[in-house]
Amino acid sequence: MYSKNTAIHRWLVLIPHRDSLKPIHELQRRLWQSGVTGGRLLPPLVYVDTVDKPIRSEQCKILAQELRQRSQERKEDGYIDGMSLGLYNLPGSITALGLSLSLHKPNLILQDKPDVITAKPEQAAEPFLVIALEAGEGVLELARKLYQETGPFRFRQGAVANLAFSLQENGNSSISCRWELGKPYWMAHHG
Repeated sequence: MYSKNTAIHRWLVLIPHRDSLKPIHELQRRLWQSGVTGGRLLPPLVYVDTVDKPIRSEQCKILAQELRQRSQERKEDGYIDGMSLGLYNLPGSITALGLSLSLHKPNLILQDKPDVITAKPEQAAEPFLVIALEAGEGVLELARKLYQETGPFRFRQGAVANLAFSLQENGNSSISCRWELGKPYWMAHHG
């Protein structure tokens, strides 16, 4: 569990285009109806990496272009597909329920641009779509069942942005989240 302080977590994220998020919104809605509140803490976004400070706009544009190039290498018309649900342990003692994606690991995406990311390589997880924060095995099993009942998730339009957030435990053991999303930089679509 994360500490009760209000530490600020900084992530570099990819925001899928809203038109592609219908199955994810449906999954989050059904999890919420089942009592899983962690699905409403952040908007649907793809965790790319943890950063020490916000990434400059020019660097976000470069990363957006690299992500577009990587997605086009798969010969799937540039689509990034949702693969399987799992639990991800992230820096700051955060456990997230996420959907793995058909996208290369951040260190492969960013290895030739060391000035873009200031996070340590051992902190990096594979990119995944964040479904819920503070999830456990029970939530994972429920999400797997519910995800089979929704349509597949895929997207090819998205934007890279900085995200800063803090989690707080309230007195009644509930979690609240304050977040701020930086300016999005769109992946150029050619095709």
